[in-house]
Amino acid sequence: GFEVVYLAIWAIADPLMLTTEIKTTSATGTKVYERCLSDAQGAWLLINYLSKGIILIWGSWLAYRVRNVASRFNESKWIALCLYNMLVMGMILVPVSHLVHDSMVAAFLLAAAGAILSTTVIIGLLFWHKFHLIFFYNGDYGATQANP
Repeated sequence: GFEVVYLAIWAIADPLMLTTEIKTTSATGTKVYERCLSDAQGAWLLINYLSKGIILIWGSWLAYRVRNVASRFNESKWIALCLYNMLVMGMILVPVSHLVHDSMVAAFLLAAAGAILSTTVIIGLLFWHKFHLIFFYNGDYGATQANP
């Protein structure tokens, strides 16, 4: 919902335009880079980052609220670890990506590596203990309590 409306407003109010950059160095020669930028791209990205921050705060609050649910169904610890992972990755990758935006290859590699790493960690955190229960205890949660 929100993402579609946000992106539609951005596309209509401040559309991306193709910009060409020519970089010349003695080692590599002349390279031509093309990227899409908008006039107020910083403001649009700030709105995007703030909306993601609000979602992270809401998720943290939700994980905190369900921390006392019966342990068989309690995943608040794993959800909190996933949110912490996203927060740390965001605090590292967002500023660094803005610092290396002149090098398009470095910016792309940083974004791709961050997406792959954070997604892998989140999937691992959310599903590891489920796989552990299924494969080592045949899905019987009571066995984990009696035979650690």
